[in-house]
Amino acid sequence: MADLFSLLGNASTSLAAQRGLSQTASNNLQNVNTPGYARQRAELAAVLPGERVGGAFLGQGALLAGVTQARDRFLEAQVPANLSAAARYRAQADAVSALAAFNLEQPGGPAAALNSYFGAMRVLSQNPSDVGLRQAAVNAAQGVGIAFNSASQQISSARSAVDERLKGDVQTINQLSHRLADLNKQVRQARTDGASPNDLLDARQRVQDQLVEMAGAVPVPAANGDVGLALGSGLALVTGDQPATLSFLANPSNNGLLDVRITPAGGANSRAIGATVLGGTLGGLLEARDGTLKKALDGLDTLAFDFASATNAAHQPGVALDGSSGADLFNPGASSAGAAARLAVNGAIVADVKLLQASDAAGSLPGNNKALLSVLAVADQSLSNGQPVLTGMSQLTSSFGANAASAQGLAEHHASLKAHLEGLREATSGVSIDEEMVHLSRAQRAFEAVSKVIQTADQMLETLMKLK
Repeated sequence: MADLFSLLGNASTSLAAQRGLSQTASNNLQNVNTPGYARQRAELAAVLPGERVGGAFLGQGALLAGVTQARDRFLEAQVPANLSAAARYRAQADAVSALAAFNLEQPGGPAAALNSYFGAMRVLSQNPSDVGLRQAAVNAAQGVGIAFNSASQQISSARSAVDERLKGDVQTINQLSHRLADLNKQVRQARTDGASPNDLLDARQRVQDQLVEMAGAVPVPAANGDVGLALGSGLALVTGDQPATLSFLANPSNNGLLDVRITPAGGANSRAIGATVLGGTLGGLLEARDGTLKKALDGLDTLAFDFASATNAAHQPGVALDGSSGADLFNPGASSAGAAARLAVNGAIVADVKLLQASDAAGSLPGNNKALLSVLAVADQSLSNGQPVLTGMSQLTSSFGANAASAQGLAEHHASLKAHLEGLREATSGVSIDEEMVHLSRAQRAFEAVSKVIQTADQMLETLMKLK
């Protein structure tokens, strides 16, 4: 009779094991569309040791040894770097895309305005005493200033737009960092009895992937099962259940744009971090703002300042219709920094076009056109970049376009790699409905078979009980 009770106990354990197999398959089916869910597998094992009966060992049935996740460690090790790179170049491409259509040679742009200006000056040089032609030339000069002002404003606005996105992303990263730290704690507590908390692991993996994409953090597994995240230069974003905090602060030396700062866990002194430390979306945004966009703005400023300075040097020796001399035609400011935004025609000349200095001699006014010819010669004069102003503008346009195209190309390339790795991850860890239905059917059959064992043992016990 004791053997029959043992049989019932073994069958009960096996029923629980088959129920675990069934429940795991059911859970997989219910999460077939859950983002970041990794397929789970119920691992059954024979009960050890077997029971010694006579000269043989009899099995003690099956038990649920554990429920594991279907994840490929080799594949998972490749995912973070690609997620970070794809997000970085996508953010960089998006940040400059607003200016991808901004062609510095388009109608109304600086190059077109410069062409109109030199054309108006050329016409005026044929009759420098004509007040109407003088007005047209001054208007064209004002058009140059407006075109440079507008181009500078567009680039500055694009850089400021990056800051607005940075603010939201920094807040999101802080929330995710605290969430990851909390999940590390929960996973550690759930593992105290040796079981694997797969749903918590999935939740932690999703948060980890988001932080990798947004901040370019590198996962650093710990011996106790925690997952830390490190930024460039070894800065820790999350260590165990302790997250660092990101913040932002205006930088006066960068036109008041925001620096991203990190305060380590424990409240140590914060420090500014840039695109060399941050990856992912934040790194791409900073690289676009302080790389491609800043380079375009600096180039525009230098070109505006050099052109205005060269024009003023040619204009100052000339003589106006009233005999005055020494005036500047353009006001670019004292330095190249911000020159494109400041560039404007001398207000006195705007108010009285007769003050435009066309002649090189004060006698017998209106005189000749030699001063105007010197101003026109600026079109072919090499500036500080070694190129004439129109060639420099074309070079600036080409350089910006090349940088924008490069960012877009890299974004598409890494997006393709990301899609490939995500496809491999889905093939390894994703749920197949057909496969789970097979597992569910097998579990059902096994459950029915073990139930039959219990029914049989019960009947055998009943028979024994009836014996007298």
